[in-house]
Order: sequence, then C-alpha cells, then structure tokens
Amino acid sequence: MKIILASSSPRRKELLEMMGLKFEVKVSNADETFKEGLNVEEQSKRLAYIKAKAVFEDTTGDRIVIASDTMVIKQNKIYGKPHNREEAINMLMDLNDSKHQVITSICVLTQKGDEYTEQIDYDIADVYFKKMTMEEIESWIDTGEAYDKARGICCAK
Repeated sequence: MKIILASSSPRRKELLEMMGLKFEVKVSNADETFKEGLNVEEQSKRLAYIKAKAVFEDTTGDRIVIASDTMVIKQNKIYGKPHNREEAINMLMDLNDSKHQVITSICVLTQKGDEYTEQIDYDIADVYFKKMTMEEIESWIDTGEAYDKARGICCAK
C-alpha cells in the first residue's frame, strides 16, 4: 500500500524515515485559516484533517495519507510560524522563561479497496522554556531553524 506524507516538514519526513517506511511526499495546499467557534484542540485536529483530505482527494488507489498540525499556545495566544527575524525574536521573548503548550494533531486517511477509514487524534505537551539572554535568542534565530515551523520557536535549543 502506498504511504503519502501530506507535509513539507523535514521533521515529519525524518520520523517516517526513522521507522524505515517507504513513502512519498505530497504537500497539501489546503487553506489553513482558523474556523470560528472551535477550541484550539478542534482547530488543530481540523487543520490536520483538511491537509490530509486535500492530498487524499488528489490521489487514487490503495493508500495511506498522513498529515499533522502543530501549534504553540501561551495564555490562550496561538503562535504561528515566524516569517522574519523580528517576528522570531518577539516570539522567543514572549516564551522566554515561562511555560507554554504545544499541541500536535495527526490525521491518517486510509483507502484499501472499498474500505475507507479516518483516524484523527492530538496530544498536548507542556514545555518549560529556560531563561535565555538576547544573545542566545539571536544566536538561535541565526541558525535558521526558527523559521517555517512552530516547533522551531517552541523548542529552541
């Protein structure tokens, strides 16, 4: 059965490779706009689902499509992916020397013959961020790993 990762995330690709799976990558172009009235868990699960569904509908045959979504939350504020150095610095300063949460959702859509299944779940982790100096924050950002992923901000080394 064909396995398709609906993500451009190098970390998610690395996880599947570590499991020894043969898979292809097909990036979803799903609209990741939040839907009004959903809590953060529902938002994250919805985003993972629409990413998986977009790729699933663009493919055929027996297949497993895997998609995920990660959000960083502190005091009900959701942090997205930083787009530039200034945004990255501001996010790290906000998260500096405090606790925040990281929610990750996963969606697995499977088609085998006439049988179709959907599995969607999430997990929330508390992350305790050590106190960092401005020099450490800037040094981390200058590695380039803080961009294009919420995880890069929430989990600075």
